[in-house]
Formats: sequence, structure tokens, C-alpha cells
Amino acid sequence: MPTPKPPVRLGGNMIIRLRDLVKLFGISIVSFCAVFVCTFFLNFYWDVVNLPNIPADLQPLYHAQLAMAQFTAGISGGFLAVIAVIMLLFYVRLYINQHTRQLGILKAMGYSDVQIARQFWVFGGSVLLGTALGYACGHLIMPYIYRNLLINGLPQVTITFHPTLLLGLVVLPTMLYAGLACLFAWLALRRPVGDLLRGGNTNRKIKPDRHPQERPFLREMQIKCVNTNRALTFFVAFGVFCFAAMVQMAFAMQQLDTGSMALIILIIGLVLAGVSLLMAITSLINANTENLTLMRAFGYNLAECLWAVFGGFIPWVLVGFAVGTVYQYGLLSLMVNLIFADVAGMASYTFDLPLMLATLVALVIALTAIVGVYAYRIQHTSLKQAFDE
Repeated sequence: MPTPKPPVRLGGNMIIRLRDLVKLFGISIVSFCAVFVCTFFLNFYWDVVNLPNIPADLQPLYHAQLAMAQFTAGISGGFLAVIAVIMLLFYVRLYINQHTRQLGILKAMGYSDVQIARQFWVFGGSVLLGTALGYACGHLIMPYIYRNLLINGLPQVTITFHPTLLLGLVVLPTMLYAGLACLFAWLALRRPVGDLLRGGNTNRKIKPDRHPQERPFLREMQIKCVNTNRALTFFVAFGVFCFAAMVQMAFAMQQLDTGSMALIILIIGLVLAGVSLLMAITSLINANTENLTLMRAFGYNLAECLWAVFGGFIPWVLVGFAVGTVYQYGLLSLMVNLIFADVAGMASYTFDLPLMLATLVALVIALTAIVGVYAYRIQHTSLKQAFDE
């Protein structure tokens, strides 16, 4: 038999396996995107904010560029920072739910909640990885960004290293997120030892069914999949939100003659959407592999099995797409009509219905392809394999 991979031991007490750390990759991706965008925009702002002798005819465009740098860094960085917090708390809770018995044994041995919780600092390492890579890549791409953002006729600007930016975008977020992970773990562990030793999820009151009448089986499966995976509904909606907002924004910005930024936004949007959707769909499939295999054994076809698992999340897909569409339209309208209102020759921006419909079609194709990959896996999973995993 193959030798199992050795676990990572923290303080000699709690065990976190390599596969547990790999799951934190999503946090690293979100942290990377947030710091990547903020790095070159804030560095650009600090380098050009005190430029002397700005010609009068360039003053409106100059101040609009500064406002855009602040606005974009604040909106994108702040939004992604909140998403990273939600993902971090989700992973901490998931880890605790999957290891309640082991954590209960530690408490039974006399370790306090604080002693156990403080070892969750390792979850902040995913933020360090993402922010450090984002900061480094932001500096690598900075010369290209400066060439595209600098206005013709302004003095030459030298890229300057700002230690405060490194502290604010890499060091402090890592410490903050590590502290949040420990704090949330401490709150989640404040349960009787007996509850932990019995295993199961953290205490949560189960709401009575408001519709006790008998439902069709597939509909009942849909409802249970959503109710037992409520955290994943957020990631489904967020992934679709990123896809809808960033794809439409990228093509709209290309029409406004901001090609370089459009490409960056498109790549970031596709990465965020891909990570969120893959994480949500993978978690759903892994949690329902046994049920899906049993349904196949009882004669349900593959389409019915997939509908039972994913059908209940379709409303969240529509919500995410609608919010993403409104978000990108509002953001670009605000930027063009407010920030660049005094800039002569700036193209106007209007809602693009054909672009929205094309984005929706692309989303359906992408989701179908992702689900199709897992459908192939389900189709080739036997009962023995499903229950042995």
C-alpha cells in the first residue's frame, strides 16, 4: 500500500493535512487580485500626485486620472478584501466541521480554546502568499501601466518604491487575516467537549419545514442541497457576479479606448469567477457523490441527477448575473459621467444590451462545460468507489 503523505503538525497538537492547505488557494487568488490592482494604482497615484507645472489644458484630465486611481483601488481592493474575509471564515468553519472529533479530543486532553484557536494562524499564510505575489506582479507590470496611464505633455515620472504600500498591502493584511482566523476559530470552538466528540457541524437550529406536504423527490433533493450548502450559494453567486461584471466591463472599457486596463480586468474577472465556481461546484459534487451514485443505481438518468444537485442554485446564478450587470454599468457610468465629466473628448457610455446577452450566453456555455466535466466523473464512479472515498 502507498504510504500516506505526512501531515503538517502545528505546535505538535493539531494536524492539518496538505489537502487542507490546498483548499486555501481560493483565498490566495482573491488576495492576489486585490493587491495586484491596488499596487499599481496606488503607486501611480503617489508618484504623480505632486507633479509640478501641470499645463492648464491638462489639469482636468490630470485630476480625473488621480481620482480614477483612488476610486478603482478603493472599490476593487475594498470589495475583494471583504470577499477574502468571507472565504477565510468559510474555510475555518469548514475545517472545524470536518475535524470536530479531533478538536474535541484536544479539549478533552486539557487544551483550552485559546491554545487550539491560536494555531489557526496558518490560514493567514494563504493571504501572505496571495498579497506577496500580487504586490510583486503589480511592480512587474507597473512600467507598462505607467506608459498607458501617463498623459502626453506631463513631466516624466520615475517609479518609486513606497515602503508604506508594502506594509499596508502585504504585512498588515496578513496579520489581520491570521488574527481573524484565530478569533473565528475561538468563537466556533466555544462548545461543550461532548458536542465536539460526537462530531457534526457547529450547532445550528434547524428550521421546521414550512411546506410539510410531500414534494417530488428531485425537488426535495434540490431544496436539501441548497439548505445544507448555504455558504456555497454565496460562492456561486459571487463567481457569476465576477464573470458578468468583469467581462462586460472589460469590453465596454475597450470601446472607451482603455485597452490595457480592459485586458487586466478581463483576466482578473475570469480568474475570480473560475476559482469561485470551481470551488462551489467541486464542494457540491464531493458532498453529494454518494447520493448521486445511489440515484444512478436506482435508475435516475444523469440529467436528473445533475438537476437534483444544481437545479436549486439556478436562481442564485441569475441573481449574481443581474447584480454583476448592474454593478459594472453603475461603476462605468459613475467613472465616465462624474470623474471624467470635465475632460473634453471623452466618449460617452451607455448600456450595451447585445454585450449583456453575449455575456449571458458565454456564461451558460462555461457552466455547462464545468458541470459536464463532473458529469463524466459521476458517470464513471461506482458505488464502491463512492462509499470508499
